[in-house]
Amino acid sequence: MLQQSYFLFLFIRISITVKLLLSLQVAAWTQDIEPPLLASIVVEPATIDITNSNQAVAFIWQLTDNLSGLPGPFNSSPTQIRLRSPSGNQFVTSVLSPSELISGTLLDGTFRDTVNFPRYSESGVWQPEYVLLVDNVGNSKNFNKSELAVLGINPSVVVSGLSDLIPPTLTAITRDQITIDITESSRAVTFTWKVFDDLSGLPGPSGSSPTQMRLRSPSGNQFVTSVLSQNDLGSHDK
Repeated sequence: MLQQSYFLFLFIRISITVKLLLSLQVAAWTQDIEPPLLASIVVEPATIDITNSNQAVAFIWQLTDNLSGLPGPFNSSPTQIRLRSPSGNQFVTSVLSPSELISGTLLDGTFRDTVNFPRYSESGVWQPEYVLLVDNVGNSKNFNKSELAVLGINPSVVVSGLSDLIPPTLTAITRDQITIDITESSRAVTFTWKVFDDLSGLPGPSGSSPTQMRLRSPSGNQFVTSVLSQNDLGSHDK
């Protein structure tokens, strides 16, 4: 009787294991290999005047995805659009996050992201450089300006006002120490910058790439970066 019970238990256990393995195998075939689809991008307002202050522009996206959802993982490159100024020297980027969903779902929804055009931005028509669609497993699709036009999508912004088109001028960078010994502990080095700008000021927008300097080690495998902020007026420790 004990032997029969053992074989019955063994049979049930094997049966459950086989069923679980079959279930896992079926689940593995449920996969998302398709990139998201772009229905529209609308900008509000499409015309701004930056004479007296920064101006906010909303990018309103209509997007769909078949399975994993939008707008893509934030540890890589989520769904975004970049606009370039007429000269190509200035840009703004609208980057989506799940919290910017204003209607629908992450599979079929409307997203709204707001971007600031700084005062003294270049005047003229800012046009899309690219649109990147990414879902939550990394499927992606790129669109350039011409491809967007084929879809009837033109998320351009017309900017008017006094423009700053001249980059800053670097006069000097000095450091308070030339040689340091890090045998016992970390060491701070102060970099003092002397920089001039004619109109909009320094050190640049914190949301993109402000004024900075990177030093590389002899092998090239290590680096430190001195990144300026308005609080560092005069010097910056790194």
